[in-house]
Parts: sequence; structure tokens; C-alpha cells
Amino acid sequence: MKNKRTLIVISIIAILAVFIYVQVVEITNEKTDYQWEWWVVLAAFILLEALVVLIIFLANRQKYKKLCDAYCKKDYSSVIKLSKCLTSRYLDEKAKDNGRVYLAVANFELENYDKFLEEIDKIRHEDVVSKKYFWLWVYNLKLSQTEQLDYYKECLQNCKDSENKEKALRMLNLIEKRQSNSYEMDSSDLEFVKDITSDTLKNLMRI
Repeated sequence: MKNKRTLIVISIIAILAVFIYVQVVEITNEKTDYQWEWWVVLAAFILLEALVVLIIFLANRQKYKKLCDAYCKKDYSSVIKLSKCLTSRYLDEKAKDNGRVYLAVANFELENYDKFLEEIDKIRHEDVVSKKYFWLWVYNLKLSQTEQLDYYKECLQNCKDSENKEKALRMLNLIEKRQSNSYEMDSSDLEFVKDITSDTLKNLMRI
């Protein structure tokens, strides 16, 4: 959907650019007596507006990509610095909420717990909300607030999104097993957790 909108904007810009170029050629042609018309000025204005929108959109997408890359590299300070892009109206809601997960977890890893709760509470998109409940479960486990664990586990189980939900539930169940000190991870478990970067999750799973 994002790519389709970008393609439409670029197509509009290209059409307007060609149109205005033709008008400029006509104006500068000494053999023709050409006068500016109001609709030519309007087309030029629309082109300028479209260019501004495209530049802002691409700049915010680039910042969002940098935020995601910084999160994967555990550069949590950079995640926080780049988080202003999440307020842009040129990012779709799913991308914003996914970025908010990264921002919340970055604060969590830095033990900025109030900011973690503030950001995690903003997440609403159905394709991302499972991550919200998973991290709230992790937060309560780390702080030994065990009375909330069953609640957030149930919230996670009731989420509609499938891919994130199944991965989060498997991670949650694995953490529960490892917390008992009697479960040894098999090759499948080790393959599942090999890409985990969060120090909190590693500590909870004792890896």
C-alpha cells in the first residue's frame, strides 16, 4: 500500500513536470506569442506541493529505517533520538506502532520504565498489539509484579494477528520454562532464540 501511494505521487509529479516543461518551452519560443494562464500557475503550485510531500515522505521513511536498524544494533539512544519520525502523518499507523514498540523496548532496556509504559500504551494496530502485551508481560516479570502476568498472557492469546502472536507466545512459554531452572533448550529452541538481541530476554531465558 505504501509503495502504491508513493508511485501515484511520483506519477503525478512526472506528469505535471512534463506539462510545465512544455509550457516553458512554448513561452521561451520566440515564434509564439504565449501568455501565462491561471491553470499553468496552478499546475506549477500543485507540482511544488507534490514535491514537498514526496521529500517529507521519503525523509521520514529514511529516518524510520534508521530507527529500525538502530534497534537491531542495540543502539537504543539512537532509537530514542530518531523517534520524532513516529509523529509524522506520512507514516502509516502500522509502521508507527511498530516503531513505538522499538522505542518502548529501547527505554525498557535503558531502564526508563515510565517512558516505556507511556510509549507501549499508545500501540493500537491489530498487527502489532501482540508485541505490546508480550512486552508488558516481560516488564511485569522482570519487576516481579506477578499478579499481572496471567492477565497479559491472556491478552496476548486473544490477539487477532497471527504471525507476531505465535512467535510472542512461543517466546513467553520458553521464558516460563527457563525460569523454572529445570528446562534445557533443545536445538529447535536454540535456533528460535539465536537472533535475539534484547539483554532482558536473554537474561530471563538464562542464555
